[in-house]
Amino acid sequence: MIASLYYKIFLVLGLVVSFEDWTEKRIRNHWIGLGLVACAAGLAYLLWNSFTGYRHMAAWGGGHYYLPWRYYPKVLAHVVLCATASFTLWRFNVWPAGDAKLYILFGLFAAIIDPNIPGFPLLLFMVMLVNVFVPAGIFFATETVLRVLPGLRAVAQIEWGKWLKALVERAWIRLKDAWPFRYRYLTLCVNLLALFFGMIVLGARFRQLSLGPFGQLLIFLALLVVWSRAMGLLQNHTIGVVALLCLATVVVGGTVTRHWLVWAWLVSAMKMTLNFGLFISFARILFDWLIEWDSRLRLDPDGLKPGVILSDESWARLKAAPELEGKLGERYSDGLTAEEASAIKGWLAQRDAHESYTVYRTIPFAVWIFMGTLLTLYYRGSALVLLSPYYGRLKAALKAALSGWFS
Repeated sequence: MIASLYYKIFLVLGLVVSFEDWTEKRIRNHWIGLGLVACAAGLAYLLWNSFTGYRHMAAWGGGHYYLPWRYYPKVLAHVVLCATASFTLWRFNVWPAGDAKLYILFGLFAAIIDPNIPGFPLLLFMVMLVNVFVPAGIFFATETVLRVLPGLRAVAQIEWGKWLKALVERAWIRLKDAWPFRYRYLTLCVNLLALFFGMIVLGARFRQLSLGPFGQLLIFLALLVVWSRAMGLLQNHTIGVVALLCLATVVVGGTVTRHWLVWAWLVSAMKMTLNFGLFISFARILFDWLIEWDSRLRLDPDGLKPGVILSDESWARLKAAPELEGKLGERYSDGLTAEEASAIKGWLAQRDAHESYTVYRTIPFAVWIFMGTLLTLYYRGSALVLLSPYYGRLKAALKAALSGWFS
């Protein structure tokens, strides 16, 4: 009974929050608070059921259906993992604080609605993240491709000899510029190898997290989106040393128990690292400029308000302005604070060339968190497993569409 009730509460709350985020670009704290109160009441009711049920009592409606005591530490572990993941995404400027809190709340709802859902408690948070970002990634990638396709006919007019010569020259210049930082890039490769190896091992251990070719592509797209922020962490030497030691320990220890299987995983991780390097080199050239251009809007000082997200270039230039020193704090995806917006607005009012500053067009993400949680509850598994049978068909369809486009 409580599962059905809380499923309806989740649906109503998700629809309301998604609508407000879509129309007003904000998630109100009172909806988060109301959801937390409802979840607390639901957990209290379940605790009462467990208490009376274990004592074979039937008081105040309790004791007829009850969960084992081990369920409640699992809920705590699940909430801690959801909070850790959402805090990390907030710190990496992927989610604003409202989206991060909404993810934690819906994770708690999922544990109450379906206590036997696969992956609960240690992997459910990751399955939910996959189900949130995979549909969103497919949607935005499709939108980007549709925007790019009209301009692809111009590719046939390129003088490939000159283009390749210029590409080689640029690559050589970048290689010389990057050589002094070779140890950073080595650390980056080690951390990526350890990351992909861990994904492969988890996929082999838990079917819900199995990647497959389609899943690898989506992981690459997700890393591409956060690459500028994740690269600093992946180049950290301390993390690199720890990752290398952990990788070596797992490989050596796994060889004793799994023999050749661990080495097969390692080879697959190496291939993923190489493929990702090639993927990000070409994908950033093809898509990054379009996404950056399409998401920028001219900064209007009169419309500057809390929550506005400045472009990377504009933030760097304003941060370096002597007049704004000490007035701009750390940058998060929540956008500008009221104090920062007021300081920048006053500073821009004294200048003439404020047109060169730009802001990002934000995308409401509450609807994707709601849909991802709904998919998790309905399908009870990862979207990667759900979509993997369609990967071959999609690949063939894209190949046929592109060949027809250029013919």
